Amino acid sequence: MNGNLKNEKNIRLLKEILLTKKYAVSTVLSYTSCLRQSSLYFNKDFANLSNNTLQEYLIQSKFNHSKLNQMIGALKIYYGIILKKDIKVNFLRPRKQRKIPEILSEKEL
Repeated sequence: MNGNLKNEKNIRLLKEILLTKKYAVSTVLSYTSCLRQSSLYFNKDFANLSNNTLQEYLIQSKFNHSKLNQMIGALKIYYGIILKKDIKVNFLRPRKQRKIPEILSEKEL
């Protein structure tokens, strides 16, 4: 079976499992979108990917802070629930972005 087809079947299965476990619909949609994007990138079954390959993908991807955290969450859940494997990749989640508050001068008030 083609890797993308197998991944798609498993992504649909994961979607049903997450909805049954009462995950927020927005989270489920985000995770499935991330997994589909990864599946298209690799073009092979996730079960055949090495830990190093996954880590390199996440490092080289240049995803923003929020997207990277979504990708990590999606992959960890997929591997844990569907493949029954623990990802041994050293995922360094990015620090939360801090926004400097905008201070208005008296004239701007």
